Amino acid sequence: MGQLERANDQAYPIGEVKDFSPYVAKIKVSGVDSIITGSWRSDLVLLVKVARDTELNVNFSPTTPCARARSRPRAPAGWTR
Repeated sequence: MGQLERANDQAYPIGEVKDFSPYVAKIKVSGVDSIITGSWRSDLVLLVKVARDTELNVNFSPTTPCARARSRPRAPAGWTR
């Protein structure tokens, strides 16, 4: 198993960003192969959508507050397992 190395530590205003293209562009230039993100809900959906649309081929590992919640979060409508 490889080592983790922090390539970027980028914050953004939660729930306010509608276009993650600038963030994904920075990620793409950095050459990382995995993303550990605290993004969740609509932010995570938008981030992953832009990553797919720009053919960013990385592994996503979200770390969300929901992981510690008593109830499990529900997937957005239309998502399948």
